[in-house]
Amino acid sequence: MRRLLPILVSLFCVAISAQTTQRSKVEDAGDTAAVRVLKYASFASTGKFSDDTLKLTMRQFRFLDPAMQSARLNASLGNLGTAAYPIRPQFLEGLGPRLGWTAFLPNQYLPEEVPYFKTSRPFSQMTYQLGSASEHYFQALHTQSLLPGWQAGLRFRHQNSVGLYQRQDAVHSNAQVLTRYLSKAKTYAITAHFTHNTHGVQENGGLRNDSSLILGGLFGANGSFLPNTNRSTYPVRFAAAQRQGFRNTAGLRQVWAPWGLPQLNDSGVTGGRFTLVHALVYDNFEDRFSDEAPDTSYYPALLVDSLQSRHSLGYETLRNEVGIKMYLNKKSLSGSPLSLQLGHIAYGLYSTLDTLQQADTTLQEIQRVQVSGQHFDLSGSLSFDLGKSLRADAGGSFVLSGFNQGDLAGFFETEWHWKDSLGRERGLDVKFRADVRLSEPDFLSQNFLSNAKVWQQDFGKTLRWTLDGTANAKRWDAGLRVQAHLLTNYVWWNAQAIPEQNSGSATLLSAEVSKYQRIGPIDLGLFVLGQFSSTNQMPLPNLVAHADLSYTNRFFKKNLELRLGLDVFYISGFSGMGYDVFTGRYFAQQQLSTGNYPFVDFYVAAHIRTAYFFFRLRHVNQGLTGNSYFIAPHHPMQDRTIQVGVVWNFFN
Repeated sequence: MRRLLPILVSLFCVAISAQTTQRSKVEDAGDTAAVRVLKYASFASTGKFSDDTLKLTMRQFRFLDPAMQSARLNASLGNLGTAAYPIRPQFLEGLGPRLGWTAFLPNQYLPEEVPYFKTSRPFSQMTYQLGSASEHYFQALHTQSLLPGWQAGLRFRHQNSVGLYQRQDAVHSNAQVLTRYLSKAKTYAITAHFTHNTHGVQENGGLRNDSSLILGGLFGANGSFLPNTNRSTYPVRFAAAQRQGFRNTAGLRQVWAPWGLPQLNDSGVTGGRFTLVHALVYDNFEDRFSDEAPDTSYYPALLVDSLQSRHSLGYETLRNEVGIKMYLNKKSLSGSPLSLQLGHIAYGLYSTLDTLQQADTTLQEIQRVQVSGQHFDLSGSLSFDLGKSLRADAGGSFVLSGFNQGDLAGFFETEWHWKDSLGRERGLDVKFRADVRLSEPDFLSQNFLSNAKVWQQDFGKTLRWTLDGTANAKRWDAGLRVQAHLLTNYVWWNAQAIPEQNSGSATLLSAEVSKYQRIGPIDLGLFVLGQFSSTNQMPLPNLVAHADLSYTNRFFKKNLELRLGLDVFYISGFSGMGYDVFTGRYFAQQQLSTGNYPFVDFYVAAHIRTAYFFFRLRHVNQGLTGNSYFIAPHHPMQDRTIQVGVVWNFFN
């Protein structure tokens, strides 16, 4: 920390000097340059390149923890890179076999979230954050146009932290190369990427005795306002357990319109009447958990007497999809096509157990469960444009063979944009979607091998109905979302962290409201999520809230924007889900309650043209409102820590 502060101060002064002396020169090449990202879902469904502007604001750069970005609050088990807690209901989507390993997904570059950039000039971004307890976060990206219509880019991210407790080390690295191309005649378009993810986490299983923290005194066990330094003396459940793994993905999606991509005008569709599509995606993943010194007081039982054991979960899939999109001539059906796709997946999913015996020099595989085969699915959709403001889509899919044979899904979606008589946007969007899905439970819930737990189960298909409504008012910077899920024959994880299937039904409801308001130099942001679960087999906090109160002003001839603020996070008390280190999954439990604790951060952020600097004191109120700040049983949230960082955008 001491080494970084002089560097940040120097960069801060250099930025001030550069911006005040060369403001006119930088004006055209500053952060007003458009950085756009492909709407990949729209490209996949319509074959057209449509983009969203990448917004670079001070509000976005305060939270770099991927688990925090996905959940809007402190959702990791204590420090950066640990397992992400499921604040909301989580469901595995998509066609094909699913592994069911979810706790560390926020720390990966996912193939369905590749940011295919579009810029008029080269764009680079560098992000670095340093925090207490050896916390480091670094991310760099670069993109530029190589030729007319051809854009390429790359991303890299590395995050690691040691944590304040024993054996909390977490290391994640992600690298990605991506490209997009649209031919001059607009008859051919393609996107492609390669992604490499690695993870390494020491699993301590949580504190052996929660009271060692709860009874720690006013400001923590050492009575200090600064970050606690003696947390490493607290006994934890695992002394040598760790998990490591990787995920490699590569994919391309190409669209060919022999007579040009269709164009919509007042008379209907002009240009080509059909488009051919093709997608090819390779995905390879493995997670390995090992323990060189198993504690028999915590393990249910050691199934194999050995010096060391390791179990692995993994899969390898290759999806090949072809389809055709036919554009109908009728004006009311012309905005989007009738689509038909046939998909094929060659897949293999496995769970293995390796042990090290007295006479062995390396771990030897002693048992394996594997499912492999050929998957075929058929899907289709139809879109309607009902006037200038209203759009509706409907579609479905059916799995013909493979691990998920018989899976069925259907959806209906409608979207309305408020426009005036001249067709101009008025800043209000309303969207409603209804889904039904009959699906095979994931592989992990039915097959698992380890030296502590083993199961092989044949579950029936689960049925899920979902209603989802959203309203976003851009003019008022406010949003509303309401969701309802009805589950039948669902799979849940019991208090022994073993999956079971309930033949009954469960209802999950949620409503969230967000609002951002500026009154002079004062900014107020508010996010409130209310949830209800009809069963304690799927516990959810009834209330999740985040409030941001800040003061913003400009200095140095308005070149420096400075912001001081407080972030307050709150989760209502409930029987929080426990974390199982063997599977990396969360399970229902009723013995311990978590939540009912406000988590307060103080921050200072500065914006100088294309550079953003921030200082954050996390968990300011530690000890002032008690020490029962657990995100999950035996897993405290982050102690009081300091974070400093910089985000710098470069437009060349």
